[in-house]
Amino acid sequence: MDRILTSLVRQRILLALQGGEMNVNELVRRVNSTYIHVSRNLTILKAEGLIEDRHLGAVRMISLNRENEKLQAVLKALNLLRNAAVGKTGKSSRILGRRPLPQISAGPTRNTSPSSTSVRGKEAGLVPAHTP
Repeated sequence: MDRILTSLVRQRILLALQGGEMNVNELVRRVNSTYIHVSRNLTILKAEGLIEDRHLGAVRMISLNRENEKLQAVLKALNLLRNAAVGKTGKSSRILGRRPLPQISAGPTRNTSPSSTSVRGKEAGLVPAHTP
């Protein structure tokens, strides 16, 4: 189960498929990833027996293998994680396909204590020279 839960793409795929069968391109859009990442993760999920696929002409349809006992445990864990994340923040989490906003800092900080100065730092002008 660790291998399945360690990838956000795999988590998102499984959560998306709870709504029913869909083709790979729909999954790519739903999980906000690339075709190659989704395809690689589908291969892993299929090897674990968690999903099934069938072909309708050139279209590959993916669905959950509801007969797999491991799938029920994985979905339960994912739903608990999702509910905990939503309940804690009041917002959807990364599992749901939403990326958090990047942290914006006020700018680089310098540690100018005497113990942090180095010859390289002084030569490069990164650390203010000590003036008596």
